[in-house]
Amino acid sequence: LLELKIAGVCPNANFLNRLHIFTNLTHLYLSGAALTNFTDFPRMVGLLVLDVSSNHIDSLASLVTAEQHKRFPKLTTLNISKNKLTSRGSTLELLRDLIYLTDLNLADNLLTEVPSLGKNSFPNLISVDIRDNDIPAPLLEKFKNTDTRFYTPQRIVNAQQ
Repeated sequence: LLELKIAGVCPNANFLNRLHIFTNLTHLYLSGAALTNFTDFPRMVGLLVLDVSSNHIDSLASLVTAEQHKRFPKLTTLNISKNKLTSRGSTLELLRDLIYLTDLNLADNLLTEVPSLGKNSFPNLISVDIRDNDIPAPLLEKFKNTDTRFYTPQRIVNAQQ
């Protein structure tokens, strides 16, 4: 099994802990699964794509704490849109340990600041979606000028919508 989709179903902690039996799993979709954190996720070394959109996650702390950032060491795509992420406590700074990350979707959360996404922090990052957050326009302009790898005028206009 390489891909598992469990959308709109609320898995219990016991189920999440048992995901480790899928040793070849590369894509995991848990959209709308009423998740609140990543505490019950096992280490999944082969996971490339994780979609936890449309949940109730308000912090990334249990995803990438100092000892647990190796939970998904090869993760390239993280979709955490339509959750309750805020900018408090520099939660987004925790993502820096996901060095293979190429696509990051943070759209439709409660962010009020732009994540710091320098080249040294995210060497492989290609795409960042921050649409539909509460980020003030001046911060979006600063974000646009930070690194031309991911920011175009059109993307910034989309981010303000």
